[in-house]
Amino acid sequence: IGILAISIAAISYPLGNTVAEYAISGKHKYIKRIEDKELSFIFSRILIMTLGAFPILFFVGIAISPPPPTGQQLLKVFIVAVSTGVIATSLLFYAREKIAKTGIQKTMIDSTQSLEVPFALIIEIFMLNIIFPNILGLIGIIVIVFGIYLSTKEWEKEEF
Repeated sequence: IGILAISIAAISYPLGNTVAEYAISGKHKYIKRIEDKELSFIFSRILIMTLGAFPILFFVGIAISPPPPTGQQLLKVFIVAVSTGVIATSLLFYAREKIAKTGIQKTMIDSTQSLEVPFALIIEIFMLNIIFPNILGLIGIIVIVFGIYLSTKEWEKEEF
């Protein structure tokens, strides 16, 4: 189940970013252009992406039925979410908007988002006192980071 959830998240978030970008620019024939100045602001797009995730999170919460979190857990999860989610997503959108000019550059920027996994893990280990991942989890993290490294090496050969 974990692999399925990670796979869906790995596809959904970049897809949502791309759809939002097409809705703003109107450069896709199947996605209607949304002419609203608010969408050009990075934080508006983060809000849209966050609100778009709520229905899925709601149904996952119902399906899993976890016990209610303690106040301390909520505070720590909030800090982790803000540091690895909101701040990282803001930087991602900023880089896509200001730096990326080609599809390859946007893909490179999007691929850095997967580095959120090791950063979130480190923060969670220190703040939430989670157990360090087993060998399979470490292999997964290494594969993600190595995949990013290989893709950037390949794209260095491309002309930007």
